[in-house]
Amino acid sequence: MPIKNVTPKGRGVETDSVDQHPPIPERALLALLFPPGGRPSIDDVRLAGEAAGAFAVSYAPQSPEGWAELLITGLTFEIVGLIPGSAQPRPRIAHHFGETSEWRDGGFEVVELRPGAHLAGAAAMLPVVRGCVVLGTALAGSTGAVGLVWIPAASLMAADYFAAAVVGWLNGSPFPALGLTALASGEGCLSS
Repeated sequence: MPIKNVTPKGRGVETDSVDQHPPIPERALLALLFPPGGRPSIDDVRLAGEAAGAFAVSYAPQSPEGWAELLITGLTFEIVGLIPGSAQPRPRIAHHFGETSEWRDGGFEVVELRPGAHLAGAAAMLPVVRGCVVLGTALAGSTGAVGLVWIPAASLMAADYFAAAVVGWLNGSPFPALGLTALASGEGCLSS
């Protein structure tokens, strides 16, 4: 039991240990798709952050493990699947936006963006969504990503479509519903 119902000296709840809590699920929000052999390295990600001026690499393991922590507007995200590490599994794709026909059936390698551990329960909050899409736009523009998948909606978007939708939204246009949301039909109804 991770929490004891004990109030030592009337000061609140005593907890056992963080180690006894179930692990936080690693749920990616955005997948960047690259041609075979085209995934970026941590150095490529650092250069993308410097070029965009939007984010920084806040932590990278000493030995190259294929992941790093990125900092944007005070929020951290993990980027996973960098070379020389392994590519991430292909995400589920149910919707297509932009010109994706030549590569949407496979033939790409995946790098994922995940909210940092401190954001585990906040993935749907607007600041987290904004941070993730800004990271995705900056990374796609500098690293050669050909497409992006907004994983919660299973929406595959061409990189130029994604960038146009996101940049417009960040500059005051409506939320990019075509791409970041999805409706599924079944049993005579639509659900999101």
